[in-house]
Amino acid sequence: MILKDTGDIVKALGYLALYAAYVEEAIDECINTLLPYDSNQPKNLHRFPTSQKIKYIQGRLSHCHLTQELVTFPQLLDHLEDLFEERNLIIHGRIYGSLQGEADILRPGRPTGSEREITSAELTDLANLFFNTLNSLNHAAFYSLRRYLN
Repeated sequence: MILKDTGDIVKALGYLALYAAYVEEAIDECINTLLPYDSNQPKNLHRFPTSQKIKYIQGRLSHCHLTQELVTFPQLLDHLEDLFEERNLIIHGRIYGSLQGEADILRPGRPTGSEREITSAELTDLANLFFNTLNSLNHAAFYSLRRYLN
């Protein structure tokens, strides 16, 4: 469900976490589709961070001539890497609200990051970007990759 910004930063953060988790599940489904065709399966791949799972999928597809149905899939995976990087900065950071009506602040969890303002609209937009990838990911996992591999 595409979200509209309500101004509630905590609600937007919850949807971001939820929609990103749905995408992670779809990535796992892509891996489940690819693993039976990999004679050098990495151990404990399902325990890998999402970024490494995406790299695994990219690596499996990089040696192949993709069908028309999958030709944009590598770009989708690149896009997801960027989305997860942004999600990680937010989820592993700390959001400090103001009771005075001032801007909410995101303080990064990484020592190299810098503090910045954050809004519920930004979180809602990011959640929607995750949601918008789900159909393509699920289609790849359950149909396109299966047809391609068989």
